[in-house]
Amino acid sequence: MTLVDKMNTWRALREQTDVIEKEIAEEVKALGKTQKIDGVTCSYSKGRQTYDYKAACKDVNQETLDAYTKVIPEQRKVDYAKLCKENEIEAPVLSQAEPTAKLKITAPKITTATPFPQG
Repeated sequence: MTLVDKMNTWRALREQTDVIEKEIAEEVKALGKTQKIDGVTCSYSKGRQTYDYKAACKDVNQETLDAYTKVIPEQRKVDYAKLCKENEIEAPVLSQAEPTAKLKITAPKITTATPFPQG
């Protein structure tokens, strides 16, 4: 096989695998869960979320707010995220990025039935 033939074959195979990779990623996103088989993983991510911690703390009493407030010269800064997490206050989601799925080849599991390479 000539170099040109190899390059053309590579391109054709790459185009086919790109299509299959996109199909797998879409199916995994629809499932909403990472999928694994021996030697291949398609990792699912629901997408980065940002939260409105300040809005979640609107009903918190002043004493609790003061415990999470730092006084910086001419400014008061409340750590609303820490306040919510430590007091189990659920903050509303401000924004949500699109879910993603990424396919990768992983090392196959070694079992007693898997022969080790000789050499």
